[in-house]
Amino acid sequence: MQMEERWGWLLPVRPFDKGHKALENAGKKHCILNDTSFMECIHIKGEISAVLSTLRLVTKPEDSALIEQPQGIRELEIDLMNPSGDGPETRKSLIAPCRLLWRAPEEDGNPKGSGEVWLWIHTCALEEGISALELARGAPQSVLSIAVESPRLSRLELRGRNAQRVVAAVCKLHPSVDGSPEAWHETLFSGMQEDGEVVMVGCVDPKP
Repeated sequence: MQMEERWGWLLPVRPFDKGHKALENAGKKHCILNDTSFMECIHIKGEISAVLSTLRLVTKPEDSALIEQPQGIRELEIDLMNPSGDGPETRKSLIAPCRLLWRAPEEDGNPKGSGEVWLWIHTCALEEGISALELARGAPQSVLSIAVESPRLSRLELRGRNAQRVVAAVCKLHPSVDGSPEAWHETLFSGMQEDGEVVMVGCVDPKP
């Protein structure tokens, strides 16, 4: 940091650090891998009716409307709230913003079918988040389980000009996903995916 004497004080006026410029160039010419594995994954599994009733108590009304459709095709952004009492009107303070992903139910349209939710939350808010979910749970452990995912899952973000190209080079569509790899690559490079859209892929070693 370049220092100058002003008003009788030695003050920093100009940084010498060029790391931000290197980061900007890397994003423009290549891509940047950001490891966000500090986010913890809470696994909620049980009857859909029990999962929904629990989530309604720990989310805002506008978020509750989003989670009513357990399709498993889009990751949602929600705010996890601290519940108190028995009803939605008794919600209290915000715990942390989260990202929520449904696994599609085994029996569509059946409220007693099996449902799973993965809830990504910052590690600093994990303990409070678990406590809030346990407080909101109105079903026994045999009907609705709430636990931190183990082994721990990694979460990576790619940003930059060639992010799609890197993903296309190391990932291929999972056999259970409908559609051809060519069509998926075309969608990937055209930027036609909707925000939060989930695609199941498998990673392959790009080296020969």
